[in-house]
Amino acid sequence: MNQKILDSHIHSSTFSDGFLSIEEIVDRGRKMGYMVGIADHGGIGGDGHYKLNTISELERYISYLSEINACCGLEVDAGVSDIPDNLVPRFDYIILSAHHILVDRTFVRLDEFFHKKPEDPDLYWRNKFGIKDVRSVLDDTLTAIITGLETGKFRILGHATMIPLISLQDENYKTEWGMRLLDACWRNNVAVELNNYCKAPESWFMDLAVKFDIVFSIGSDGHREHQVCDISYPLECISRYKIRSNRIFGYSLEKRNW
Repeated sequence: MNQKILDSHIHSSTFSDGFLSIEEIVDRGRKMGYMVGIADHGGIGGDGHYKLNTISELERYISYLSEINACCGLEVDAGVSDIPDNLVPRFDYIILSAHHILVDRTFVRLDEFFHKKPEDPDLYWRNKFGIKDVRSVLDDTLTAIITGLETGKFRILGHATMIPLISLQDENYKTEWGMRLLDACWRNNVAVELNNYCKAPESWFMDLAVKFDIVFSIGSDGHREHQVCDISYPLECISRYKIRSNRIFGYSLEKRNW
């Protein structure tokens, strides 16, 4: 079974913020029996946080991966970075993820949010990001994500519920928010990622997602060695929600043959 599974979301030290080289990632995937996809951070017009932010760097990245036994992916930051139309077909897939939120029309980076678990998340994240109107921030951030999905450039939505304070909203609001996002994924043929590092999507979103005829992707979002190809949370979701193999992105498909 493992040989049919693609871990589509791995970061390398070669081009991004991972701790293993691309060659080391490929070797680890081979030993664990998984297909691997490198999806380093990149895109034009970003905030300069990552080096894959020029045409020449993206060209070098694509060329490098074409010689490696791994799928060529990229993770683009919703609303902040983009990918030129002419480069899109040269990737096996591109992931759209939110690493910023929109606060008063300004994109605010979320680095700390991905690893800090405060005792009072509502108070902490409101203060940290200067959030006065939570619903406005959530609505504006959702619009930025959907706008990206509507371009047709992306095949995967990364760690969907990793947005500050969305999980603390009432069920009616979360349902409306989640349904809008899932509808955009469904209309644009975008897979919803089962992300191991973030343990996302959360159960409230998964309960909605399985009601759609949606495709799911599997991503360790591995940066460190022990994280690469650790897909325990995605496999748990697949089992719990009885997700069929034909609804899993890349399942039993060879490299570059989606």
